[in-house]
Formats: sequence, structure tokens, C-alpha cells
Amino acid sequence: MDRLDRVTKRIVRKSPHLHVRALNLHRFDDELKVIKDIYNDAWSRNWGFVPLTENEIDDLAKNLKPWSSLN
Repeated sequence: MDRLDRVTKRIVRKSPHLHVRALNLHRFDDELKVIKDIYNDAWSRNWGFVPLTENEIDDLAKNLKPWSSLN
């Protein structure tokens, strides 16, 4: 986590328009929608990209180990 903090701080210093925050696990469904929107937007200009659907992102989230206790 220390390394992650250092890297995050360095990136934010170099990119002041970037905002980094922790996930709010109490609003997990809302956070998933934000992640999906960011992911789909970031990859949208890549050739052959197909946007993730709500069902796909929900399925991916259920399989992540840190959040498995939320299922």
C-alpha cells in the first residue's frame, strides 16, 4: 500500500486534473457504474473495442476476491 500511495501521489502531482479516491463499498453498485463508465470511455477509441454491459461488470465484480464477501 505504501508503494501504491507513492505512485498515486506522483501521478496526481504530474496530472492535477486527475482525481483519485477510494471506493465507497457502502455504495458498491453506484461505484460499479462509475467504473464501467470510466472503463468504456477510456477504451472507446481502440479498434475492435466492445463496451462492457451492466451484466458483464457485475459478473466481474462478483469474482474479485476483495469483494467476495459482499455477494
